[in-house]
Amino acid sequence: MVRFVRRFLTWVAAAAVWVAWPALAAAQGWSAPGSVWTVSAGQAISAAVPNAPPGTPASWFLVAADTGVMYPLLSETTTPAILQIPQALPGGHYMLEADVGAGSLRSVWTGPALVVMPDPAVRGQITGQGMFDPFFVYRHYNMLPVFQEGDFGQGQTIVLYEASAVLWSDVAQFDALFGLPPVSAATVAPDGPTGIVSGAQLEATMDVEWVHAMAPQAHLVLYEAPYTGDAYNHAVRYAAAIGATAFSLSYYDPNGFRAEGYLTAPVDNLEIEHAAMAGVGLFAAAGDFGLAGTQDRLDWPAANEYTVAVGGTMINPLGQDVWWQGVPYPWDAGGYGFSDYPMARWQAEEWTRLGLLGSPLDALVPGLVHRYLPDVSFLAWNAPIIVNGVLQANGGTSLAAPCWAGIWALAQAHYAQTYGADLRGAIVPEVLYRVANATGPTPEVLPAFLDQAFGQPAPFTAQLGFGPPNVANLVYDVAAVYAPAPSGSAGGGFMVLS
Repeated sequence: MVRFVRRFLTWVAAAAVWVAWPALAAAQGWSAPGSVWTVSAGQAISAAVPNAPPGTPASWFLVAADTGVMYPLLSETTTPAILQIPQALPGGHYMLEADVGAGSLRSVWTGPALVVMPDPAVRGQITGQGMFDPFFVYRHYNMLPVFQEGDFGQGQTIVLYEASAVLWSDVAQFDALFGLPPVSAATVAPDGPTGIVSGAQLEATMDVEWVHAMAPQAHLVLYEAPYTGDAYNHAVRYAAAIGATAFSLSYYDPNGFRAEGYLTAPVDNLEIEHAAMAGVGLFAAAGDFGLAGTQDRLDWPAANEYTVAVGGTMINPLGQDVWWQGVPYPWDAGGYGFSDYPMARWQAEEWTRLGLLGSPLDALVPGLVHRYLPDVSFLAWNAPIIVNGVLQANGGTSLAAPCWAGIWALAQAHYAQTYGADLRGAIVPEVLYRVANATGPTPEVLPAFLDQAFGQPAPFTAQLGFGPPNVANLVYDVAAVYAPAPSGSAGGGFMVLS
């Protein structure tokens, strides 16, 4: 509340700042290129927090003077800094702000005012097509508090299984649009480089650009290989071997995998289980074909019980997430329904709580009922991407799955910063089900999903599972619910809140 009041007073006083700009700039130790106080979207500026030693952690933001809306400047995370004004930033009056320091020593510094001149070509295309850019996503899914605390996914590795290379110039152009730092990435191609593959290139590019937007400092590994059962198996094994935080697959080919016998191969399925038990969060698109049974699109790999199946949402005129469905139905619709796979223990427990299973025995013996998906959801509609140098809108659960991989990297980074440890040994889908059902007094447990009420479990719906996350609350809840056991306690491991 104190912080809100301070920000409110800052916005009220913003008009007076324009008059005193030169003196304020000098007093705050801030400088702009030459003598230019008005800057353009895409321009770089220098900034420094007075009296802060060089190299002090700092999360930078521009705060709209009229609305208080925050736009993160993710290109730098220390002071002093050369800050890149995002090319896609809306024009207007802003206050520069920095969250300085770490932990309990964090403080907020409010710097000078800026007038930002927009890039009409870029901003006009985004607004004209109604695109939901990263700025919207950060606010809508409550990601900004995580960035304010200096959590950008640092120290985490995300593996993206792709059938095509990407043009890194596209990624750099996307980064410039939204003020992201240069991506840290490597490519692994066990069968040789795939090169640019038509069709698959768009999927791969969207994955890289958006997982980078969600976890700007996570290290990305593109695992390039044709989409086959064996290649997927090897990719999952690779992710486990390098200790990856998350693994994302946006593609599915049930007919091809079925032809290889992959769906029924116990050794291959054990690879996925082993990776999950090693702490890799496996996220897969639930598909874009609506209700299960339509072209048999829900079988693989989202339906595997150790994988987090990610459904899709769109944003209605009221700003609410609703099930993503296209016209004509069921094409371009978030996949949902029963699969060919047995229901995992954590899902069976959820369905028993909801009274949806016919017998309590179902919760004790997974397999009596089939796995239902999705588990969770995210935006799957009208997001900007850059492919072959062209700004365009795309989506689908192919967008939602890598975004969740980035969210999980944020949760792991926060856990590591909080406890100096990681969540190895915790199975990610089980973690999400437990957190969705965690209740308790705030701030110990907060609503981790958008439709969740305080003190109540998250609702599980047919098309969306638990739905999209409240990212900051989810990150905090994972740390609270899975707090390390006290030193010297019997058995060690996690102290899981009931």
